[in-house]
Amino acid sequence: MNRESDIIQSKLTIILAESELERIPHSIIRHPQIKSYAKKRNDTASNLLLDATYHHAAMRGLAECSRRGRPDIVHRCMLYVLDSWANAQGLVNMYVHTRNDEVIWINPKTRLPRQFNRFIGLIEQLFKEKEILTSDDTLLTYSKKSLKDLLSEQKGEMVLYWEQGQKSTIYDMFSSKNNLSFTIVLGGFPHGDFHHASSLINQKISVEAASYTASYLLTKTLINYEQICCQHY
Repeated sequence: MNRESDIIQSKLTIILAESELERIPHSIIRHPQIKSYAKKRNDTASNLLLDATYHHAAMRGLAECSRRGRPDIVHRCMLYVLDSWANAQGLVNMYVHTRNDEVIWINPKTRLPRQFNRFIGLIEQLFKEKEILTSDDTLLTYSKKSLKDLLSEQKGEMVLYWEQGQKSTIYDMFSSKNNLSFTIVLGGFPHGDFHHASSLINQKISVEAASYTASYLLTKTLINYEQICCQHY
């Protein structure tokens, strides 16, 4: 089986950091909205993912409630990476790091469900079983790991997309350091700031000194990487 440790180090590693992907917290599992949702899903509330679309009333008592419960951001970003030409060439590796210091590794060969509810079910299964397997492959793995530990395992140039970083463009970033391995770290949350990432990574850039969604930044990253760094493929 192909596990994370069996994959050759990619030239582009994407880390979606501090993503708002989490199971329903114990503190709100008795809220009527959560109980109703769990009954509809025919499962225990603590096994299900927090989703602001369905749990907004129950989430009002949570710290940072306005940014939590956003599995849709993770789904969209994973699809963009897995759909890319660079990924098809075996040049991309992706991790999702969550607010609770959990890390999901995605096998580049994974065919991710495009329908959102099926994606939710898959991630809930992953949280229970710790890996998603086929007969001859490992598609997803789950582990408890801090962002600091995950970053320490990466090689090559490491860059954080951060609004308070040095103003630059993704094109300039790649073109000035051609043919290097890159680890690109960006936030998997809808708004606000990083809790830890900005203190862990030295090189930080503000893309055109503006605020963009993670999915837009990923799209620009992949397109520029393919055009600038993959010309010999």
